[in-house]
Amino acid sequence: MGLFDKIKSLFLKKVGKKNKEPEVNEKKELKKPEKFEIKEERVTEPKKSIHNTPEELEEVVVDDLWNYIDPMKNTQAYHIISVVGFEEWVDMQTIKDRVKQMFFIEYKNEKSLYPYIKTLVDIGLLETNAVGGKRQWKKREILINIKKEKAMLTTKIKTGLKLTK
Repeated sequence: MGLFDKIKSLFLKKVGKKNKEPEVNEKKELKKPEKFEIKEERVTEPKKSIHNTPEELEEVVVDDLWNYIDPMKNTQAYHIISVVGFEEWVDMQTIKDRVKQMFFIEYKNEKSLYPYIKTLVDIGLLETNAVGGKRQWKKREILINIKKEKAMLTTKIKTGLKLTK
């Protein structure tokens, strides 16, 4: 055994006793520690994260906003929403004709309907299309997330639309 090996073995013996590491004997074999225990920890419940709140764990239902909008009866907004659909682009003359057929009300001046249509477009309930100098409108499909079947929308809108459920 050389000088380096002897110093190394002395160093390992001193460090091994302090840190309870296996000792090296002269035959260069490692001794096993006297006490060897395996500790098993079984977790029966998953650990709760501090980031998960009860609101995030609730069931979320996706629904259409139009199911919750209930405009005041016999108003221009009610007439417009009733006659404009989701799939077909409708011009002003068609809106007036449908209102006349459904509600037996005739608007002599179509200017009375434009502010209501513009408001519905501005708040994102209707889409507009201007092709060939004629404006056309249709309803927008708006999906909302609802937690535990409770509507998050409970306030009245000042434009004459009120929300239900």
